[in-house]
Formats: sequence, structure tokens, C-alpha cells
Amino acid sequence: MNHLQIQFYGDPCRDCGYAWSQSADALIAELLRLPATYRATLAGLEGTAAHPELGWCAAAYVLHVADNLRIHAERMAATARGGPFVFEQYDADALAEVRDYAGVPLEGALWSLECIVGPYVEAFREASTSAVVLAHSARGDQSALEVLRGNAHDAHHHGWDLGRIAGANRA
Repeated sequence: MNHLQIQFYGDPCRDCGYAWSQSADALIAELLRLPATYRATLAGLEGTAAHPELGWCAAAYVLHVADNLRIHAERMAATARGGPFVFEQYDADALAEVRDYAGVPLEGALWSLECIVGPYVEAFREASTSAVVLAHSARGDQSALEVLRGNAHDAHHHGWDLGRIAGANRA
């Protein structure tokens, strides 16, 4: 388990309650439910809905999670197929600006998320079966399960953020 993330967020996460010791099967099930969960959370809201304490609008958080899963799926697949690969931190805010997250309608953001959860799970399973260790420039060496746990936390945490956005816009 990656102790850097646990140190930073807590176990469980001090904000969203995510528990780092969940099984791969439980995490995969949560990821596969993610599009429906986010859709239900955001029902009736515009993608531009925001919360005063958060930096992005609803559509931006959905797109961030989709892109984060896509980026990590690519890296797990590359490593599982024999490519030497070091995960580099990417600037999520810069990616959001370049992709104009705030300008994408919520339905487009949800579509993007729907399109990646299945392939992400396939990439995780391939990397896990290959028992590869993925090098990460900031977090150190990680198993596929550790990558899954980090990505699942990101998705869970931003689901919590989306709940806060929904609450602020329905109040």
C-alpha cells in the first residue's frame, strides 16, 4: 500500500472517508458503478454547477476523473505489455485548461467517463496478471493494485466533491 497517499489523505481519507485497504474486487465494482453514481448525484444540474470552496465545476470534476483513469490505464497497459515506463505527475489544472473542462457539457463529460471505466478495468487486470511493478516519479514503485487504489480514491473523493456541488446547488 502506498504510504505517501495514506500520510497525505489519512486512512480513511479525512475528507471523503475512502478506506485504502479495500479489495481489488470492491474497488473495481465501485469504478464500474461510477458513471451511474455520478449521473445520479448530478441529476438536474448543469455541468457548470459549482461549489464556492472548490476549484472546478461539476463537468470539470467528471472529466478529470475520466482523464485520470485514461492516463493511468494507458500507463498500466504499456507496462504490462513490456514497455519500460515511468509514471510522471501531470498538471491536472493545465490539462483542465487545455481541454477546456468548464466548456464541456455535463453529458459529454459523463460519456467520457462511461467510455473509460471498462477499458481501465481491463488494463488493471492485465497489469495485475503480469505482476508488473510500475515506477512512479513521486510515489515510488507501485503494484497495479496500488495504482488502482490511488485512482479509486481520486474517483471516490471527487464523487464526494460532486455531492458537495449538488448540495450547494440544490439548497
